[in-house]
Amino acid sequence: MPDANGRRSLTPDLNPFDAFIGQGDDQSDVGEQDGLQRNGLVPQQLPSIIDERAIVRYYKDPYKTPIIISSGHQEQARQGTWEDFFDVALALDVTTGCGGKIWPAAEVLGQYIASKRTGGEWKGKQAVELGAGTGLVGLLAAQLGDLEKVWITDQIPMMKLMAQNLDLNPDLRERCIVAELNWGEAVPEDVTTHPDVLLLADCVYLEIAFQPLVDTMVEMSTPQTEILFCYQQRRKADKRFFKMLRKHFTFTDIEDDDPERAKQYNRQGTHLYRVQKK
Repeated sequence: MPDANGRRSLTPDLNPFDAFIGQGDDQSDVGEQDGLQRNGLVPQQLPSIIDERAIVRYYKDPYKTPIIISSGHQEQARQGTWEDFFDVALALDVTTGCGGKIWPAAEVLGQYIASKRTGGEWKGKQAVELGAGTGLVGLLAAQLGDLEKVWITDQIPMMKLMAQNLDLNPDLRERCIVAELNWGEAVPEDVTTHPDVLLLADCVYLEIAFQPLVDTMVEMSTPQTEILFCYQQRRKADKRFFKMLRKHFTFTDIEDDDPERAKQYNRQGTHLYRVQKK
């Protein structure tokens, strides 16, 4: 339930309200041809969220869970100490695909980088978020202040929403770029080919996209690339993706997240991996 200020914690129950969180869409298997848009890779979804607004607050304290401040209570959004949290303003809209809402993996990966990547580890580096959807994780990464440049990337149907979300966070315009990037195709000229950091949240969704995603990860990484990969377990077919991934990468569970929090999201089928190219 929300508190008096309209705030809702995203954990321990990673789906506190279906209006913003995509957990409720994870329960049934999605076949290779189910729910595809015309371009073949962006899954469609009934338009349950149309032009909504929210602010997602991530805390630097790993023991504090993120909250969503809904559009009716955003006058409270700036309450608190700036040194303690990061606010990301978002437009949410699923009329062009299910990437237009907040998914549990973005909550988990976002909280990890908010609490673990504020000590200068990424100073002067470049990052790319693949399959960004709303752009939430990439926008958060840009807010940390250390990264020189962040690209939030997805397919054409998500471009308008990502650009809108960058406009809602004007302080990030100088170091954040919205760009089209189709998995399995050559990296476009306006996106860095080999970023220092690759961010992926909830990209394992449709079987038809498994190999293209692996191909793009191979093209954009080296053994030195830091790859943070948050995955929501959905169906048995996901094993095929990780079999493909193992041909080129090793992956292990993140070990420095809060253990109680990790136990909690693991129980709900969310896994946070560190991936390294062989």
